[in-house]
Parts: sequence; structure tokens; C-alpha cells
Amino acid sequence: MAGVTAYRTAFGRPRTRIGPQDETFGPARLWVLPNPSGLNASWSLDRIAAEFARLRAAAEALR
Repeated sequence: MAGVTAYRTAFGRPRTRIGPQDETFGPARLWVLPNPSGLNASWSLDRIAAEFARLRAAAEALR
């Protein structure tokens, strides 16, 4: 899911942080990413890209 605020609201998890989550959604593991919107000024493009790369590495490790 992209957008930690959306995840916090939708799932009632106010303290959620970016990255892998302990809970699952059915058989799927949840991973919360920062919103890539230009309005998200608290995250630089480099930091956002690093988080997406971290998710990609984790997904590739499952293969």
C-alpha cells in the first residue's frame, strides 16, 4: 500500500511505520510505502526510491 496515512486510517493502525508489517492480508504480506505524490514533502525522492527498492529486494528474495 502506498501511503502510510491511508494505511493507518483504513486499518486503524495509528502507529504504523513504513516497511513490512507483522500482519497479513489473507496469504499476502503487507508492506507500507510512502506516498510518491509530490505533495509528500517530508520524503525526498531518494528516500522514496530507497523504500521501493527495499520492497523489490524482499520480493525477489522470495523467488
